[in-house]
Amino acid sequence: MRTTACIAPALLALALACSVRADATGRNVPADAMCPVPADASWTDAEKFVWRKVCVGEAADFNSEPGFGGVRDPAQPLTWTKDRVLRPSFLEQILLEDRFRNALTRRGVRILGARFSETVDLENVDLKHELWLADCLLESGANFQRLKSSGMLMLDGTAVSGDFNMYGIKIAGDLLLREGGQYDRILLRDARVDGQFSGVRSRFVRAFDADTMQVGNSVFLDGASFPAGAFMVFGRYGGNLSFVGATLHGAVNLAGTSIGGELRLNSSRWSADSSLALRDVKTDTVKLSAELNDYPPGVDLVGFVYRNLEIVAAVEGGLPRQAGIEWARKWLRKQVGYSPQPYEQLASVLHNAGDIGGGAEIRYESRIREKEASKYLAWLWLLILDWTIGYGYHIERALLWVVGFVLLGWGVLFAAKQQDRHGMHIGFTYSLDLLLPLVKLRDRHYKIELDPWPRRYFYLHKIAGYVLAAFLGAGLSGLTK
Repeated sequence: MRTTACIAPALLALALACSVRADATGRNVPADAMCPVPADASWTDAEKFVWRKVCVGEAADFNSEPGFGGVRDPAQPLTWTKDRVLRPSFLEQILLEDRFRNALTRRGVRILGARFSETVDLENVDLKHELWLADCLLESGANFQRLKSSGMLMLDGTAVSGDFNMYGIKIAGDLLLREGGQYDRILLRDARVDGQFSGVRSRFVRAFDADTMQVGNSVFLDGASFPAGAFMVFGRYGGNLSFVGATLHGAVNLAGTSIGGELRLNSSRWSADSSLALRDVKTDTVKLSAELNDYPPGVDLVGFVYRNLEIVAAVEGGLPRQAGIEWARKWLRKQVGYSPQPYEQLASVLHNAGDIGGGAEIRYESRIREKEASKYLAWLWLLILDWTIGYGYHIERALLWVVGFVLLGWGVLFAAKQQDRHGMHIGFTYSLDLLLPLVKLRDRHYKIELDPWPRRYFYLHKIAGYVLAAFLGAGLSGLTK
C-alpha cells in the first residue's frame, strides 16, 4: 500500500507535466480537418474564415482564398478592401482564451494577407504558439512591448504604419521581418531573441532602433533599406551580423556591440550623408568590399577588435598583396581623427596571418597620420624621425643620410682645396672617418689641421654623425616605433 501511495502522486505529476507540454506546443493537426471548437458568433466572416483554417493547422491566406479579391500589396494600402479586416480583439481572443488557444495545433496561428485597421496590441502577452502575420497591412501600428513567445514570430512582407513597438520582447524562436516588409518606426530596444533575427530585403522607414538587442544566433539584414539610419549599440549577437547588399543612409551606430561570428559589410551601399560607428565593436571576422567608395567618408574605428579581415573583391583570387596594403591605408584614413588603435589592430591581424612586412607598413602609416595630426614642435620632431629613420620602419634612410654627409664632406675638401695640402691625400675616407662616431679608420685623419672654414664645417660634420647614430640606435631598438 505504501508503494502504491508513492507511485500514484508521481504518475499524476507526470500526467500534468505532459498536459502542460501539450498545451505549450499545441495539439496535433487533425487528419479529418475538423475543428473541435466552433467560431464565436460575434466574429466577422473574415475572422470566422481565419479560425476555420488555423484551428485545423492550415494557413489562413486571404490572398489565395476565393472571395477576397486575390493578392494585395501591403505597399499599396488604397487597394485593400474591408472584407479582409481583422480586429485585434479577435487575434487576442484566439491566442489567449483557453477554449480557443487549446484548440490550436502545433502549427500555431498563420495569417496571410489580412488587414488590421486598429492598433494590434499584444503588450505583455505570453504566446504559447507560433504567430505569423505575413503580407499583412497594419494601418495603425502594433504594440508588442514585453511580449513573450515560446515559438517563432513572423511578419514577413508586412507593412506596419506608425509605431511598431517591440521593446523588451522575448522570443524563444526566430523573429522574422523579411521579404519586402515595410516598417515605419520600429523599436527593438532590449529585445531578446534566442533564434535568429532577419530583416532581409525589408525597408525600415525611420531609424532602426535596436540598442541592447540580444540575439542567440545571427542577425540578417541583407538587402534591407535604412533611409534614416540604424542604432544597434551594445548589442549581443551569437552568430553573424550581416548587411550584405543593404542600402544605408544617415548614422549607423554599432558601438559596443559583440558579434560571435562575422560582421559582413561587403556589397553594402552608403549614401554621402551616412556615417558608420564601429567603436568598441568586437567580432571574429569582418568582411569588407574592395571598393572603398561604397563606404561613408567618416568611420569610427576606435576600439574595433577583430581576428580576421576579409576583403571581398570582384576579381578572382582577391586583391594582390600590395593592393591589399594600399586598400588598408585608405580604409584606415576614413577614421575620423587620429587614433593609433585601429592601425595597431590591423597590423596585428596582418602579423598573425604571416604578413609581417604588411603589419610594419600599417604601423608606419600610423606614425604618418600622427604627424599629420600634430602641431608645432611635435610635428617637427615627427618629421625629423620620418626623414632620418622612417620611425624605425625604414632604417635605410639613415644610410642615405650617411652617404649624403660623406659626399658633402668630400665636396667641402675639394672646394677648399684641402685634399693634398696636409702631407697626405684626403677625401672620401677622411669624410667617412670623421662622420662615424666612436670609430677611427685612421689615426692620422685626426691630426690634420684644416683651414678655418672647412674645419668649422667638419665640427658640424662630426655632430651630424653622432645625431645619426643616436637616431639609428633608437630606430633599431624600437623606441621610435
